[in-house]
Amino acid sequence: MKRFKNSLKQAFTLAEVLITLGIIGIVAEMTIPTLMNNVQDSVFKAGWKKEYSTLNQVINQIYADEGVTYNTADYPDYQYMARYWCKIQKRLKVVESGMVCGDEDSSAIYTTYASWPKSGKNLWHSDDAWKAKDGQLMRSNTGYFPMTATLADGSMIKFCCGNEFSVDVNGFKKPNVVGKDIYFFLLNWDGSNKTTLWGYANGSIGPPYETLLTPANYASDCDSGKGWGCSYKYLYQ
Repeated sequence: MKRFKNSLKQAFTLAEVLITLGIIGIVAEMTIPTLMNNVQDSVFKAGWKKEYSTLNQVINQIYADEGVTYNTADYPDYQYMARYWCKIQKRLKVVESGMVCGDEDSSAIYTTYASWPKSGKNLWHSDDAWKAKDGQLMRSNTGYFPMTATLADGSMIKFCCGNEFSVDVNGFKKPNVVGKDIYFFLLNWDGSNKTTLWGYANGSIGPPYETLLTPANYASDCDSGKGWGCSYKYLYQ
C-alpha cells in the first residue's frame, strides 16, 4: 500500500500533461515555419549555384568549340542572338523551349525576329506573375519569350537582350520571388566570354523594374531591395 501511494505522487496529472502539450504546440507553431523556410532557402541557394555553374560550363564549351561569344563581332544584329541561344540550348537538358532549334548556323532562319523558329510557348513568368523581394510585381519583355526553356531538373531559364540570363531554380512553383528562387547573371559585352553579376538586372524592361547592380550595393539590394543582389551574395558568401 505504501509503494502504491508513492507511485501516485510521482505521476503527472492530466492537467499538467495538457499544459505541457500546449506549450510544445505553441513552440512548434513558432519555430517550424522558420525552420522550413530556412531549409527551403538552402535548397534554392544550392539550386542557384548549380544552374550558374552549368550555364558557365555551357558558355565555355561553345567558346572552346567554336570561338563564339555573344558580341558585335560574332552577331552583328541583336536578332542573331537566337542562334547563340540555340547553341546554348543544345548543350542543356531541355524539356520544353520557346524556340525550335534546327541548324543554328543557318543564316536563313535566324536573321529576323519574324523568321525565328518560335514554338509559341513561354517558359518564363508573365507580367505580374513574379515579384521582387520588396514586393513589387515584375514584368517581362514578351519579345524574348522564344528564348526561354524548362530544364529536366525543373528550373527555367530566359535569355534576354543578348547578354542577360534569368534563372528560376524551381520553375513556375512558388514563391517566384527575386532573390528567393529567381536569380540572374550577365555576359560581358567585350567578347571575353566571361560572365558577370554587375550591371542591369531585368534590363529589358527599364525603370522601375530594373536594378543597376554594383559591388557597392549588392548586399543592401539583397537584404532590403529588389533582391537581384542575392545572385552574387549567395554565390560567394
